[in-house]
Amino acid sequence: MTQPHLDQLGAAAWLRSRRLVTISDEEVTSLELLTDSKYQAVLLDGVILTGAKASAKARDLRAKHPTRAVLVEPYLTAKALATADAPFALPSGGLFDPTFAEVVADQLANSDSYVLTPTGYLSILEPGALRAVLQQANQIDTDRLIVTIPLDSGWLKATYREQLIAILNGSRHPLLISLGADGEPLGSNDKSEGLVSLLTRVENASFTRADHLVGMEVLGRSNGSVAFGTIPSRRRTTPPGKTGFSSDKTEKRPHAYYPTLHRFIRGKIARQLFANTTPPPCDNPCCEGRPLEAFVDSTNDHVAAMNHSMAALLMKAMGITGTSSERVLALQQVYVDAEAEHRRWENILGRKLAVPDDQHRLGQLSGGLPSTARTAPR
Repeated sequence: MTQPHLDQLGAAAWLRSRRLVTISDEEVTSLELLTDSKYQAVLLDGVILTGAKASAKARDLRAKHPTRAVLVEPYLTAKALATADAPFALPSGGLFDPTFAEVVADQLANSDSYVLTPTGYLSILEPGALRAVLQQANQIDTDRLIVTIPLDSGWLKATYREQLIAILNGSRHPLLISLGADGEPLGSNDKSEGLVSLLTRVENASFTRADHLVGMEVLGRSNGSVAFGTIPSRRRTTPPGKTGFSSDKTEKRPHAYYPTLHRFIRGKIARQLFANTTPPPCDNPCCEGRPLEAFVDSTNDHVAAMNHSMAALLMKAMGITGTSSERVLALQQVYVDAEAEHRRWENILGRKLAVPDDQHRLGQLSGGLPSTARTAPR
């Protein structure tokens, strides 16, 4: 069936169950999903570009790939904290600083299919900023506006959750949420539960800068879109003034997505795990059976790891489709299979292989895993 052209769809209609990649303007020419015919069976609806030169790169990409959406994350987004008085990070320093409405109108005049709002980082310390974002966005009369929500992941905790859901449900425009943290965006049972509540109770919610857990949850529990981030810093929004947290800053090898385990594993950890046994190969087209722990700290391998992870995530995402109940069942199976694969590898390795707590809790919430607490430490 022929898909409608972007210009024929409003943002809310287009942002239904789309699969995208969040990628920097400098990386995008290396994304083989856009250029290599061996990926033609992998569903990729478009990209969300980040970086200082994203707007210029977007024009080039739209000309080369007219059937795919190219969205631009405003460069000033999340570079400053949103406040109730200034919820958007707008250009300044000119003779006449533009208003939010003028910025949106200018982007639409430049033939952008859809406009993403330049929303500042939304801290839990100033809930008035989130209200102001939606109040000002609701005054814009267009069906091409997508409201970005760079949301501190603390909003997902039980203390703030109900307030968050009530405010988000007041939007007349579709939402594009990213979770903010200087490390793992979920990382706790409380936040995992909050994510599930948000996805099941907020209409028109899509996610960008998503990791594997957030991405599959979005596709399984909602009609929203997901944009998977290419590297750790693009699988979250880092709070202004902070740098991303790493437990080992000497580890420069790329993270790789292990689809059967449904998790990313750092190169150093992978080599420790599989030091005495043959590691699991990757059968995706880009890797041709290459063991994933073999990636080293080189430009070529960082690119290869990115292409592997994006292809593997999108291929797994293709399995979450159908009716609402069918998608939830498919999501359940992802967690069930991953837990079984962890246990299988425990037997091979002769040591514990922990399923991350947030992944295990999401599996429980999907109904795929028993709701009882674990009886042994992981």
